[in-house]
Amino acid sequence: MTFPPGGSSDIVIRALQPLLSEDLHQPIVIENRAGAGGNIGIGAVAQAAPDGYVLGVAAAGVLTVNPHLNRAAMPFDPRKDLAPVTLLAEIPFVLVASQKSNFSSVADVIAAAKTRSDVSIGHGGNGTAMHLTSALFNQKAGVSIQLVAYRGFLPDVPPLSETGLNGFESVGWFGVVAPAGTPPDIIRRLNAAFVKALKDPAAIEKIRILGAEPAPSSPEDFAKFIRDEDTKWGELIAASGLKAE
Repeated sequence: MTFPPGGSSDIVIRALQPLLSEDLHQPIVIENRAGAGGNIGIGAVAQAAPDGYVLGVAAAGVLTVNPHLNRAAMPFDPRKDLAPVTLLAEIPFVLVASQKSNFSSVADVIAAAKTRSDVSIGHGGNGTAMHLTSALFNQKAGVSIQLVAYRGFLPDVPPLSETGLNGFESVGWFGVVAPAGTPPDIIRRLNAAFVKALKDPAAIEKIRILGAEPAPSSPEDFAKFIRDEDTKWGELIAASGLKAE
């Protein structure tokens, strides 16, 4: 686990823990190793024996963003040192504005950004998925809104792709990875256990309470998803000149 206890990914994996333990006939021990944008926890997974007993819950940043921001600081190569098991869940990002503002639509925000210099978007920290999503918004909208870092499901809200920003797609996500070289039959067995757990009604309810949506996948689909995300964020980082702090 690459985040401290209490976060969304931590809550999701703990909701799945008893289901996985029962299915795999193994005790599941959850260890939180936070820090360095996920590099510490997933770095430990990358160095573990490929026997299926050490897995990592990884978010978008450590697998598809960190390598483009500062590859020299990466203690492992996500593309070579890890084996995808399954996507776990996706979490949508929401663009909101104060009721005191005059913004009632995405079009209002874009129009203001083209004529004013005081429009800004707050996000969860430099290099995070929220930061990159905000940068993607700037790129797709053709504006230069100031992005401000702060510490740290909505059926009636239209997706940004339906507001004129064609091709805009960005969600927070996290999935399970194993050390590279883990035998395919073990990957398949682990995948089956996670997919089964993610389809459990009680687990689904706990995940949706967080504002997330279960997203079980095959190892192959998760691998393709990671490649696509890596390409998208790599191109954005290169075009915008974002750097790690």
